[in-house]
Amino acid sequence: GIKSGRDIVIDASITHEDLAHSISMTRETFGRSMARLQRSGVISYDSERHIVINDLVALAGIIGRDEAAAMWPDLIR
Repeated sequence: GIKSGRDIVIDASITHEDLAHSISMTRETFGRSMARLQRSGVISYDSERHIVINDLVALAGIIGRDEAAAMWPDLIR
């Protein structure tokens, strides 16, 4: 991801179906999970449909601090 102010923009050309498949989840379940994260303000989408992480601390709490630190070592301490 690319840090943009307080947010992180995930600039990747990948579909929800591909993301779901990569974590052994159905596209429908993945879509519902992303919608919950969006409703809670943890993520959003920009005008180009990039995923924007608005609250990295909350996301780290959801996915696990160790996992988040492995993905974003410079951002999670």
